[in-house]
Amino acid sequence: RRVLADGGIRKDMAQRSLRRARDFSWDNAAAGVLNLYGQVAGARRAARNGNGHAAADTLHNDRLETLAAFGMKNLVPGGIGHLRFHPAGQVPKVSVIIPTLDGDRNGNLTRLLEDLCAQDFDSFEVLLIKAVKPQGKAINTGADRSAAPFLLILDDDSRVPNADTFSSLYAVMQNGDPIGMAGASVVISPESNRFQQMAARQFPRFNMPVVEKLTESDMASHGCCVIPRSVFYEIGKEKENIIRGLDPDLRERMRKAGYKTVLVPGAFVYHPLAPTLGKLMKQFHRNGVGSAHA
Repeated sequence: RRVLADGGIRKDMAQRSLRRARDFSWDNAAAGVLNLYGQVAGARRAARNGNGHAAADTLHNDRLETLAAFGMKNLVPGGIGHLRFHPAGQVPKVSVIIPTLDGDRNGNLTRLLEDLCAQDFDSFEVLLIKAVKPQGKAINTGADRSAAPFLLILDDDSRVPNADTFSSLYAVMQNGDPIGMAGASVVISPESNRFQQMAARQFPRFNMPVVEKLTESDMASHGCCVIPRSVFYEIGKEKENIIRGLDPDLRERMRKAGYKTVLVPGAFVYHPLAPTLGKLMKQFHRNGVGSAHA
């Protein structure tokens, strides 16, 4: 109302507006936009270079939230737990199959899943098969429900300490060799007790050397191995009528079909021996009986 009624105020505001307008030009506007773009681009470069782990940390945290929301207690006997660690709407590159009798394995299964959350591999699903026996049937159950072109089988008492393990296993399958089974070396955990460490030195299968180049081997095992889905079905999947001896049976059928079984350079997992002599003897007796049956 004052502006409409007072000519002096109108004149003063008009003069100030003209003075302000002289501060603007197309050249000044273009220079300002370029400067803003430069600041944004510089900030992004700094984030990538100075904080290169930010994206990986975000992915890790997102996966941990997914795992927490899943709730291991909801995994029922005979059921399949499904964790999706791949972009929505896309088929995963790898299906991880983990048979587990009790959904816990003395707390190791949760620790194993946390290891998987830390993997730098960007596209996989996890299928947890609870209380399905024998192991071969559990693995087949997971394979039949899987979506990816590659199956990665893990024991529920394994640990995967390195973040690049899945990437290394997957990369080997892309090199064009007729590989049917690519495994990580099994080594004794540094957290093992003195007895386990001593026993591991006596049994090479429980403390393998980590290979430096792709190596054909009888040591590839269900502790941690990747198999092309097409090959898995071509050779007839896992045997469901044997309770032990899945590893040698699968390797033998792979080779008869013309495929290699290999260890992957730099890849390893921790897999424990029994913690006492008495438990180790029981384990070996159980495995021996099962292998004789096979």
